[in-house]
Amino acid sequence: MIARDEVMKFVASILMLMLQTAIAGSEETKQIPLDQIWGYRIPKTRDIRELEVKPDLTLPVKERGRRSAVLSIVKELQRRRKDEERPGDAFVVIGPGKSALESALAVLTNAKKRVTVFSPEDQLYIVWFSHSCGRYVWLRNVERTSNEYKFSYQFVAHSAAEVSPHFAIVPIGRLEEGKYHVEMHQIPSIWFENGKQTTPIRNPERVVSNSFSFEVKKD
Repeated sequence: MIARDEVMKFVASILMLMLQTAIAGSEETKQIPLDQIWGYRIPKTRDIRELEVKPDLTLPVKERGRRSAVLSIVKELQRRRKDEERPGDAFVVIGPGKSALESALAVLTNAKKRVTVFSPEDQLYIVWFSHSCGRYVWLRNVERTSNEYKFSYQFVAHSAAEVSPHFAIVPIGRLEEGKYHVEMHQIPSIWFENGKQTTPIRNPERVVSNSFSFEVKKD
């Protein structure tokens, strides 16, 4: 007969294997597809301008811009800044889509403070952005592993005589209670015209929104 100690060791090993499998499963990396992300001039994302009604072309250009949250955000991101002024952290807003867009505008224009604590009932979106830059700044990948989100972005050099801001509103849904971290990661820069690598931006925090943390808990 098999000794009781051996049986207990066998059961313990099975339980440990199940626990390790559960932990590994909970830390599985999941991507948020770009086509589910609302973006401004970012390839493969949904055009964020679709969240707004089509502009009245009979109105003066200035008035159309004032009525558009998208154009108001673009104007803010294009604003000339002092050398020491930084974009600041990315941040979280509550949706759905159009409400998230309007909240993003309020935060970026300092009409509303960044919120870092949310309820499990809130429909959440992460707002990522870049100030005007001589290179395109494109969001390439967003993924979640456990309680951490990783945003991979890329500077794309080009020969066009333009500077452009970019921003995205990323749906992350309702989350369980806990502390979450959002990490920004620059991937190698390329040329728009031929896809070849070029020199990286040494201080991306001067252009792109920074990493940050937030919390979800019940009231």
